[in-house]
Amino acid sequence: METQSQKIERELDELGHQEYMSDAQVEVFKKQLVSERESLLAQSKEVLDDSKESGRPHMPDPVDVGARESQEALNGASDRRRTERLKKIGKTLTVIGLGDYGYCQKCGEEIGLKRLTVTPTALYDVECASLLEITDKQYAHSVY
Repeated sequence: METQSQKIERELDELGHQEYMSDAQVEVFKKQLVSERESLLAQSKEVLDDSKESGRPHMPDPVDVGARESQEALNGASDRRRTERLKKIGKTLTVIGLGDYGYCQKCGEEIGLKRLTVTPTALYDVECASLLEITDKQYAHSVY
């Protein structure tokens, strides 16, 4: 099965040489992001439907209660990851709509096709992303 990165790389290769962030290149990334968003939303709906179906018995067995609570905790963690990913995808699609996709939101330099192929939601080039990560770690460390 083809990974997301492989699919993007194949589709970009099929386009041949293009100017950086041509409309066709942006469309490849946009299509992949929209597809991922739809998949994540479907997963969320599936989990919600499953939790509605499971219901709560009136006289619960302690083992069943423990298993259900464990499953709910796992679902909660997965839901948080899906929510964060959906936020990143939404922000990236907004940047695409503004015509700024592929360029660092901090310095304006090209992010690069290789980086975007691996991380389509990247909004910063490697240098700025590293600096932001260091700043975030320093801030988090100073707060505690």
